[in-house]
Amino acid sequence: MIRRLLRLIPRNLKNRLKVSFLGRFIMKLYYRSRILRRRPIGVTIELTSRCNLACTYCPKSGNLDMRVGDMPFDDFKMILDSASEYVMELEQVCLVGFGEPLLYPKLFDAIKYTKKVYPKTKVTITTNGRLLDEQVGANLIASGLDQMTISLNTITNKRYEELVHSKGYDSLVENTKNFLLVLNEGGRTRTPHTFVQILDIVNSEAEMTEFVEYWQPYLSPNAEIQIQPFVNWAGEVNLPDNSQSLSESKVERYPCPHLFATATSPIITREGLALACCMAFPLNEDLILGSAFGIPLEELYMGEKFKRLCGLHLKGEFNKIPACARCDAWRTGHNVWFWIKFLKWSRWL
Repeated sequence: MIRRLLRLIPRNLKNRLKVSFLGRFIMKLYYRSRILRRRPIGVTIELTSRCNLACTYCPKSGNLDMRVGDMPFDDFKMILDSASEYVMELEQVCLVGFGEPLLYPKLFDAIKYTKKVYPKTKVTITTNGRLLDEQVGANLIASGLDQMTISLNTITNKRYEELVHSKGYDSLVENTKNFLLVLNEGGRTRTPHTFVQILDIVNSEAEMTEFVEYWQPYLSPNAEIQIQPFVNWAGEVNLPDNSQSLSESKVERYPCPHLFATATSPIITREGLALACCMAFPLNEDLILGSAFGIPLEELYMGEKFKRLCGLHLKGEFNKIPACARCDAWRTGHNVWFWIKFLKWSRWL
């Protein structure tokens, strides 16, 4: 209901509402209805943990012992089918994880299989774009992929090399521009809808503005800019020197939206492990719920361990979960809770 009403409000009025108490309250209810859904709506599946970059903002780059490999295609189909039993009507399938999806040998088959079995499902990927040549771009468009994020993450060669420890920014930019040209030539209905991404914090305000201005002519009608918040991945990645640490945050900590959102969109690694949160990499025992190959997803995401994690967050006892205690990702999601205090009893609701 709130979602429908918001669509009727003009954009300039929405901007004014955001800064008012009533506006903030309405937006809190709106995002609350999205994050705290009662029924599952999708699944995230990691097809591969192999990558062709070593990005400084990725915890995998600092963990050379981290597992590397692909999910067998039959296992992918098994996970997808088991997810449909829990989710009932899949609204979204995200084929992302801690690897580069374009390295997965059966990526296009995975997309086509998903669209064949679940035609109305939105299928998405995130890529670093290094392999996005003309043929790969054509295959992605033909596969039926609905949405893609290309992680350029900066605006200059120098900064790119600092961030990913690799040259090739110019070719990445050309690949992206060529893909957008072909994508947009197909008209507004051609997919995948594409996000050209830049990271905040590691780029200055001026650099982000320059990034937006540079890419603006290439976006219409099927692409847009995405500014991605920088997170420390449960304390595994050091924040840049100019960023605010978790301990210095002036915002009172609230339950992590990413944890609660996982209940409506289970996350499965390429080994078949069910994760309680997208910040569980490198694989953290605190946030592993069990094997999706041996236990139904409904049991995993409605089981005692997941309920305990959510319960500790609602009581504000974040330090009892070591991974959560170190993590700052909670700040990148909306605070959809209300702090209730009554006599000796207090918690988030």
